[in-house]
Amino acid sequence: MIDSRERMTGWDLATWRRTGAVSTGVGTISARSPREDVVAAWTTADGRVRLYEPVSGTELATLRDTGGALDPQVREVLSLAFSADGSTLLTLDRDGRLNEHPVAPVKVAAAVCARAGRSLSEAEWRTHVNPGLPYTKGCS
Repeated sequence: MIDSRERMTGWDLATWRRTGAVSTGVGTISARSPREDVVAAWTTADGRVRLYEPVSGTELATLRDTGGALDPQVREVLSLAFSADGSTLLTLDRDGRLNEHPVAPVKVAAAVCARAGRSLSEAEWRTHVNPGLPYTKGCS
């Protein structure tokens, strides 16, 4: 749940108890995956879109090219929505551009391979993907 003070808190709806820590500065623009495994939120702190695990509130990733100081061509995000299968996040910016961002692991791996033109090395995986996830080449 994201409140008007830009705080996100995880809740167990069956027991009405808080399950996750409060994350602040999340922003008020958010979307929940239809698979209910990811929450996307536009953050006011830096204008980026971040993905969170909804129960614990753990940040999973920061999306590339979603505005903020890193890409001045992408304007403030006005709306977020997931595809029907939850594999893609759609962002709409102030200039009316609709951008697609893969969020399902298979789609993310394909996007990484396409961008790099090859599989990542183990060192690149730890630096750019997630040091806590087991290494996989990902590209065929």
